[in-house]
Amino acid sequence: MARHALSAGTPSRAVGSRLSAIRVTLPYMTWASWTTTDVYTGRGGVRTDELGIVTGNVTVHTTWAGGEAQIAVQYSGASDWFTMTGSPVQCRSERDSRDLHEAVVEAVREGGGAVVPSPSLPSP
Repeated sequence: MARHALSAGTPSRAVGSRLSAIRVTLPYMTWASWTTTDVYTGRGGVRTDELGIVTGNVTVHTTWAGGEAQIAVQYSGASDWFTMTGSPVQCRSERDSRDLHEAVVEAVREGGGAVVPSPSLPSP
């Protein structure tokens, strides 16, 4: 079983996967990135814009910048990334992007041709 790693110091609810986070603040822009490896899709997999349905062991990646979150998946260990259907989505804060990333990971685990879930109410 994969161990859990989170570089931002916040515990993750994604058990059995490896989660990493990067946050960059520049004078003109803040962005954050979340990656969870070793996510096994549920029956029916995850829907991507480029390939259609992807199944098996995948890596889920969310990049947040400029009030928008972009979500992509790749077969674990591969080099090609595929846009998860429903991405990009408006996402007001870094915290909201983290919550969205966790919701995406759970949707991928559930399968059923998972698409990016609608974000919950934004942070004030």
